[in-house]
This record gives sequence, C-alpha cells and structure tokens, in this order.
Amino acid sequence: MVVGDITLDLYTMGQAVGISPEAPVPRVEVQSESHLLGGVANLLRNLQDLGGEGVPISVVGKDAEGERILRELEGRGVETSGILVEEGFSTPIVQRIMNSNGHQFLRLDRPRQRPEGALVRRLVEKAEREMGGCGLVLLADYGKGVMTPELAREVATRARERGLKVVASPRAESFLFFRWADVLRTNRREASQVTGILSQDEAATLIMGQKILSYVGCGSVFLTWVEGGSHLFEREGEVTFFSPLVRRPLDLTGVGDAIVSTLSLALAAGAGLREAAHLSHQAGAIVSCKRGLATASSRELEASLREGEGFFRRLLGE
Repeated sequence: MVVGDITLDLYTMGQAVGISPEAPVPRVEVQSESHLLGGVANLLRNLQDLGGEGVPISVVGKDAEGERILRELEGRGVETSGILVEEGFSTPIVQRIMNSNGHQFLRLDRPRQRPEGALVRRLVEKAEREMGGCGLVLLADYGKGVMTPELAREVATRARERGLKVVASPRAESFLFFRWADVLRTNRREASQVTGILSQDEAATLIMGQKILSYVGCGSVFLTWVEGGSHLFEREGEVTFFSPLVRRPLDLTGVGDAIVSTLSLALAAGAGLREAAHLSHQAGAIVSCKRGLATASSRELEASLREGEGFFRRLLGE
C-alpha cells in the first residue's frame, strides 16, 4: 500500500524566440506538450516495473485532472478504490515549461491543500480496509498537502497492529510525522536541512544519520547518496555503508522514488533490512544512468547485481 500525494505533471517543451513585448521575460514558442503521473503514481509505476504492485491511498479533485489520473491508473491495472474524489479539492498539478535541452524556464504549482477532519478519517478508513491484502505500508510526502501528521500516525498505528512494516519517504519539514516508521528513507540534501550539518565527509554523515535516528525516533534511517554511497543506520547502533556505483550520474530525477519503491517491495517480499537496502541502492544507481523520470526494471536489477560495475558503464555508454 502506498499513501500520499498524487500529482499530474505537465511538460511544455519549447524554444525561446525572444523577449515578450509585454514584460522582460522569454517568449517561448511551444513545440510539444506531454504529461506524467507523479507522486504516489510514480511509486506505483516503479513497483510494477519491478514485478510488484501497490494499492494507492490518496485524494484527487472532482476535476478533469483527477479524472485523467484515475483513467490512466486503471489503464495500468492499478486498483483505484482507495483514491477519494473530492468536491472542492483541486488535483495537485505541477507544470514545467522547458527547452529541448531540458532547461527549465518556469515551474507552476497549484497551492497545497491539507485534508482535515472527516476527510482524513475517510482516508484512514480506506487504508485500513486495504491492509488485509498488503505486505507493507509506504507513506510518502510530496509536499502537496495530502500527508498530514494525523494521517501518518493513524495509518502507521493500524499497520503495526497488523504486523505490517512501515516505510516512510518524508520531506525535510515532515520528518517528525513518521516516528512510527520502521525505516525512514531520505537523501543528503534533506538530511542536511534537518540536522544543519553541511559537511559531506564520512564523519559528518555518520553524525547526520545518528541525529536523525534520535530526532525522529523511527526504527532505522536509510540515508542515500548516489555519488557518495548510502548509509543504513539501525536502532541498535549498526551502520552499513553501500559503496557508490555511479560517480557521475546522468540525471537524478526519480532516483528517490526508485530507491524507496525497491526498498519497500523487497521488505514486503521478506528480505532483511540490509538486503533490501542493498537492492534499493542498486535501483537508484540504475535510474541515475537514465534521463527523465525513469524506473529500474527487475531485469536491470538482476543484471546489475550479476555484472557489477560493467553494467553501469554500459548503461552510461562509456
């Protein structure tokens, strides 16, 4: 089960052809338009490409964008009964205007909306009904408002009562939502914001991970960094380091989603924590070798484990 924001990501590709006559900003001639499903929907895509599946718990508006999200998820074979369609709620949209080289001219976001009271209770009820057929609960905060302290607490509590592991993927401002998580996955940038530690050497990283573990009070912390290697901090004091597989990543878009999806699927399948962390570290490296919002397939994951460094060199075209 995956709980959190679902977004519709719109991409307008164009070419700057001068300055607008109305204001000192670029005038962009539109060449193409496309869209992707983001947030929880991208986690589901990652799970499917790894051979797994997930049930989303989220909310969209009673609008054209919400209808599009539901239609596309159903087209992928995703069960959407856990997604509430709410009058008065606007489906989260992120619109990016970019040139053909991937340079972003402008990003537009709809304001975040936080579900309260009755809506949170309905989301919790949806999650509770779906837990019987799930192997794990993944709580993901993409900053669009769906994930609240109450929602995180209530879903995690019910999951743990049923013996289900809970994995959390927070933003810097929401770390404390997830003190009930068995594993909290974060990256170096967010960890630095939370702890105030700016240094990137090994000693600073160890302090950073231990501070988060103590600050949040969760079961373990998986601090990931493609270029510098990842660290797994466990409550008992054990720290496991996973060496970097790619020193010069091509694109970090979607790496976090690939890591937390793989981690969750492996744990749900019965893998130990360190084994699951190892697999997810591999998946993150695979996605960092691709452009755009990419995923890692189960076949690629197997090949990377079998071939090692040569697989990543080949993927990067070296």
